[in-house]
Amino acid sequence: MQYNILLVEDDPAHAELITRAFETHPHCSLTLAATLNHAVSLINNSLLDLIITDVRLPGCRPPLSMKSTSDSTGITIPNV
Repeated sequence: MQYNILLVEDDPAHAELITRAFETHPHCSLTLAATLNHAVSLINNSLLDLIITDVRLPGCRPPLSMKSTSDSTGITIPNV
């Protein structure tokens, strides 16, 4: 089974660290969004199993902003 994971992270160093952690898990496909707008687009146009969100992402207050976005798609996506 393949898991589709969205990482919402604006800091390149943090994104690289998390991406490396998932490299050892071939059953996980990680997609990176550096902005909230990019994340919203991916949420609305992708089948995701999990969203990992930067808690200090500029322009939003996760997990509330992401929760309301994912709710609007009609699909519940875990957000950590």
